[in-house]
Amino acid sequence: MKPEFPKEDSFLDFEGKERVFDYLVYEVRVGYSVRAKERKENGYEFASFSASSPFNALGELRQKIRKRLSTRYLQKGHGHLLLYHDEAKGHISMGGVVIDGKFILFQQLTSMLQAYEGFLFDLKIQDMSEE
Repeated sequence: MKPEFPKEDSFLDFEGKERVFDYLVYEVRVGYSVRAKERKENGYEFASFSASSPFNALGELRQKIRKRLSTRYLQKGHGHLLLYHDEAKGHISMGGVVIDGKFILFQQLTSMLQAYEGFLFDLKIQDMSEE
């Protein structure tokens, strides 16, 4: 009997809030790509790849989700959002970025970065499956 690939999964974030993800599986010429997209609009998104099995990609994907959901990158302070660890991970979306499962307009991101005037930064953009 062949095991059935799950269509969804739920995980707890750093606040103990349940986050529900839908899985999409793609078979490509060189293996399998699995993506997880949070059900809420402009929420978390993750991806993983395996050359041999979608279940291997799923295992790696679940580890990525748990790790990212356990870390808080944003905090509220003085009436606006601040970078909690002087760093953030997320993904680029239309018109902004998604950090901690929250959509942040590019204008808001610019405001957050202005607090670091005179500091150095390291910008790295990569495919979701490379994390």
